[in-house]
Amino acid sequence: MFTLRDLLNNPIFSTAKIVAGEGGLSHMVKWSHIVDLPDVVSVAGEGPQLIITTGQAIPADTAAQEKFISDMARAGLSGIIVSVGGNFLQEIPQPMIDAANRFDFPIITVPSEVRFIEITRTIHEQLVSEQYALLKRSDHIHQTLVQIVLEGGGLQDLAKALAQLVNRSVTIEDPDLNVLASAEFGEVDPARQQSIKRGGTPAFIREFVREQGILDRLNQSLKPTKVRAFPEHGMTKERIVAPIVVERKVYGYLWLIATDEPLDESDTMTIERAAIVAALIMLKEDAIRQTEARLQADVISQLLSDEPHSLALADKANRLGLDLQQAQRVMLLHLPVDTLPSLRTADKLRPLIRQYTTRAILQPLGGNFILILPDEVDEKHLAESLVSTFNGLKIGIGNVAPTLMDLSESYRQAKEALEVGEALSTSESIFRFADLGFLHWLYLLPTKAGNGNRYADQVRLLATEERAERAQLLRTLEVFLDYGGNAAETARELHIHRNTLAYRVKQIETLCGVSLNDPQVRVNLQIAIKAYRLMKRNSEEEA
Repeated sequence: MFTLRDLLNNPIFSTAKIVAGEGGLSHMVKWSHIVDLPDVVSVAGEGPQLIITTGQAIPADTAAQEKFISDMARAGLSGIIVSVGGNFLQEIPQPMIDAANRFDFPIITVPSEVRFIEITRTIHEQLVSEQYALLKRSDHIHQTLVQIVLEGGGLQDLAKALAQLVNRSVTIEDPDLNVLASAEFGEVDPARQQSIKRGGTPAFIREFVREQGILDRLNQSLKPTKVRAFPEHGMTKERIVAPIVVERKVYGYLWLIATDEPLDESDTMTIERAAIVAALIMLKEDAIRQTEARLQADVISQLLSDEPHSLALADKANRLGLDLQQAQRVMLLHLPVDTLPSLRTADKLRPLIRQYTTRAILQPLGGNFILILPDEVDEKHLAESLVSTFNGLKIGIGNVAPTLMDLSESYRQAKEALEVGEALSTSESIFRFADLGFLHWLYLLPTKAGNGNRYADQVRLLATEERAERAQLLRTLEVFLDYGGNAAETARELHIHRNTLAYRVKQIETLCGVSLNDPQVRVNLQIAIKAYRLMKRNSEEEA
């Protein structure tokens, strides 16, 4: 499409005059209609269409003349060309001019000598020419982008090529608005800068986009849509977004961001083609990931088993880029409640892991993720990065296995560290087997080991009192002992007054028949509490 201003540059309009609505000359023109009836909208319909008329159907009544213009403006028509000086109309009535100026609806007059057939031929020739050029450009873009798929390119290759073709910034995101690929052209507004820097759309913008119903409309129509600028949210430039669709399922979103040049029909056609290419790349990458995941699952299953490794294991490991003789360690990632270890979740974890190593294996295992890392990776900093990025994540870390063939031991250690940590700590998120110390012995104790032990009996007594909804005596004792008998720190941790703490300590001493001033009593009770927590967790898991 082109604008009315573009159209008026044609020689056929050399004698035309703009008598009203000059502010609407930027209106797009999609087609033209010759209409000489009072109800123009019912004949031409709505949208960017230019009306051409002799004026014979223009009503004589002032109010009707105003309505004649307002109806066309509200229907989104582009404007009206009126023949003057002939048999029907000598000049445009003032009420029509006033209404057109109010609505920025262009009224253009041409002398009666100008033939309508010449006007429509000029308009339609220009439309066809523009449409042909648009289709030719769109086909060139489509062929260029398809070539990326044929050459094995990924989403980043697509984003870069698309940005160069349309001279606009491009972002490709997953259904949760996490950035999968991006390429910049010219200035980028603050909202997009934050998204690229963080690897995903900031929470407040996600919420705003959802409140505006932008994603809902996309998911229903499965067609590109324009998003106007929202400067108050850092979105200072308009955008056009297209869903990336496979079998009517949205795999993600492709965004084009305006530069100084406004978005146009060419951008809409381009992003539609690009979204199809993005879908092909995503399908290919998804198939590769699933194949790789199956191979990884098979290799990991053999590595973690106690059975002799098959001769085919080395070949499978080589296909994954693994050296069976290299030292590795296991990290076990326990996701927050209601989060499954899916491929989509893995895709969120991998970019962060790749900052530390490109030779890691991340694979769902039960309700957790198992992460296998080369020995040289700084596992402590990686774990801290993962925990700070994913709220509620808990991580168990095993010792280094000398070779991959010894990986099952590192896995058992990571699993033990995670289970011990979750049983004994409510505030920590990272648990290393190397830090367990004698807690490892307690973890291995059979349930019956505490039978007949007076300290184990005293802890069970306090637990019974706790279940009876009396004072939280067991928790109080545990914190008191963990802080080495420091009353001030204990009271602060429990959020109680020191007098309340002193009262609870006295209750504990009375119920258990002990003195907490005795160092040996404190040591035995602390060990008994940790053993109780571990055995309780084990019995709950077995149930």
